[in-house]
Amino acid sequence: MFKKIATAATVTAAMFVAGNAQAGSDTSSTLKINGTVAAVCTVSIEDMSQTLNLVQGANKTVVGKITETCNAASGYTIRIASANAGKLVNAANGNAKVDYTVDYDQRQNTALNSELVQNYGNTQAYGAVKDLKVSVTGNANRVAGAYADTITVTIATN
Repeated sequence: MFKKIATAATVTAAMFVAGNAQAGSDTSSTLKINGTVAAVCTVSIEDMSQTLNLVQGANKTVVGKITETCNAASGYTIRIASANAGKLVNAANGNAKVDYTVDYDQRQNTALNSELVQNYGNTQAYGAVKDLKVSVTGNANRVAGAYADTITVTIATN
C-alpha cells in the first residue's frame, strides 16, 4: 500500500510541476515590420514634330505631349522654361524674333518670358499626359529663315 501511495504522490507531484512549468512558460513578444517607398518624379516629352506657320499664324498647336509621374506625398511642381525668353529666334539673323505663348494644363496664353510654374500641391501623378500647345500671331512681313527655341520641362517634389 505504501508503494501505491508513493506512486500516487509521485504522479501528483509530476503533474503539479508540469502544470506550473506550462503556466510560467507563456510569454509573448512583438515584431515591428517596416517598408519604404522612395519618392520618384519623372517627366518625358513626346515631340509632335510640328512646324509652326509664322506667316499665317498658329493657334494652340500641340507641339508636345508631356507625361508627368510623381509619387511624392507632398505633391510636385512642373516648371517650363524657354531658352530664348519665349521667342522663336531666326538662325540666320538673331535679331529677327517671334513671340509665342503656350497653353499647359490650366494655364492659357502664357508668355515664357519667365518660367511657367505649375504647382500640384499634395497631388500625385502616375503617367498623366498633358498637351503643350503653342500660339503665334501671323505676320507676312517676317524675315525669311528658320526660327527656333528650346523649351525645358522640369519636375520636382514639393
